[in-house]
Amino acid sequence: MCTIKMNFYSEVLKGDTNVNVILPTLDYSKAPFKTVYLLHGGDGSADDWLNCSSAAETAIDNGIALVLPEVGGESFYCDMNEGPDYFTYISEELISKMEQMFPLSHKKEDRFVAGLSMGGYGASTWGLRKPDMFQAIGNFSGASDIVKLFGTPGGPFSEEELKAKVNRIWGGIDKLKDSEYDTIHMLKVAGSNPEGYPEIFVGVGKDDFVYSAVMDYMDAAEKYGVRVHYEDMSGGHEWKVWDEMFKRFITRYFKQ
Repeated sequence: MCTIKMNFYSEVLKGDTNVNVILPTLDYSKAPFKTVYLLHGGDGSADDWLNCSSAAETAIDNGIALVLPEVGGESFYCDMNEGPDYFTYISEELISKMEQMFPLSHKKEDRFVAGLSMGGYGASTWGLRKPDMFQAIGNFSGASDIVKLFGTPGGPFSEEELKAKVNRIWGGIDKLKDSEYDTIHMLKVAGSNPEGYPEIFVGVGKDDFVYSAVMDYMDAAEKYGVRVHYEDMSGGHEWKVWDEMFKRFITRYFKQ
């Protein structure tokens, strides 16, 4: 196993950013490697999956490379209304740079994207907006009706805080609704041609505070005929669940 910790200047972000790359072996005769682009959650970093889970070991055991990027903690991997263009960064600059620098496969069937919480939303956004890039999407505790979730006051944020957050990220709830960042709109578009889109692996803990939001997402996926594989387990919004769901994701798509 080879772990590369990088910091480089991003032309898109107009600043330095971190990314970790895990290669299963330095024997490049076995390359190009199948790759999972694995996204962290809110207020996280490129180190989270390394420090808090067994994802690296799981990937290495299956001969898979990992790319672990880093984005702003409240960005939701979007081109922000008030902030950097994180979606353009991950979907264009990051993937191009990684595949130029490392022996990673350029084929759709060898590329996967997954993430936890905010990163689950980011993985679904990336995979559904760029369906020709990935074989499958892993969304762990991040599947929801994003308009309903952020357009309904309550939870940990006041109504004013919620409006300010939505405005920073998407420019307001009205601009989010039916846009390319609206999760239900994404499902509707994917449902028009299900076979042309990656399957979505949705995983969640039954005690997670987002569980009901995940059920809303699953109802919408069924309504629009989107290819979704669902799994749950005991647990909340925590690493125990995300680590296990990543293992199940790998089992489904790499051990069949």
